[in-house]
Amino acid sequence: FKRGDELEGHNFGNLFLAALSEITGSMPDAIRVLSDILNIQGIVIPASCDLTNLVAEFEDGSVVKKEKEISECKNRNPALKIRKVYHKPSTSCNPDAYAAILFAHQILIGPGDLYTSIIANFAIQGVPEALRKTKAGKVYIVNVMTKPGETMDYFAEDHVREIQKYLGGDCLDHVLVSSSFVPAERLGKYRALNQRPVIVRDERTLHKMTKAKIVSVDIVSDSLLVRHDPEKLKVEIEKIVSHRSKHGHADREQKS
Repeated sequence: FKRGDELEGHNFGNLFLAALSEITGSMPDAIRVLSDILNIQGIVIPASCDLTNLVAEFEDGSVVKKEKEISECKNRNPALKIRKVYHKPSTSCNPDAYAAILFAHQILIGPGDLYTSIIANFAIQGVPEALRKTKAGKVYIVNVMTKPGETMDYFAEDHVREIQKYLGGDCLDHVLVSSSFVPAERLGKYRALNQRPVIVRDERTLHKMTKAKIVSVDIVSDSLLVRHDPEKLKVEIEKIVSHRSKHGHADREQKS
């Protein structure tokens, strides 16, 4: 919404969830009701049931609270790097989410804003532990474009480094990176916003950082917006899941 004192800056989905949580009495119940309304083909489990705010500490010492303020990057240098993100008050993992992660067969991490969508979950107490303990295959889907305020000058290596930092170790099995060619005319508007495609700067460095198999493939859509193509992404993930089912953990490379 672009107007209205209490509505401005919020999206309909968040307001819908907030209203349902008041009606049902809890966020998990609200999510279950919303899943029925939207006929979602799956189960949505909140990572935490606690009320908390995401906080980002930047390299210049400044602190920004709340996901919206971090993501919108108002009144600060968009090139400033995030030093640390955490929740205030601290929050713990929903037991249902912990169990779902622990007993999963395959876990997909991303795509989404690195800090405000992905690492926001890793900053919840118990989530990194569950991800380290689970025997599920873990695929990290690297964003296709940088984002001012979060990942302005990031390469694929930077994304992987931050994921490892918050997970507390190298436990990824696959890293899916875009190798798609994007015509200059489609990148024009992005350049004006200081955005560029996320690429691998140095393959040797990336391989030294992680034992995960690096999968570099064409996964960008042909639409005007530069984003992941759902069908292309589906095909690559199906390949990974199928190969894992046949060969188990053999894909994790051994460091020389």
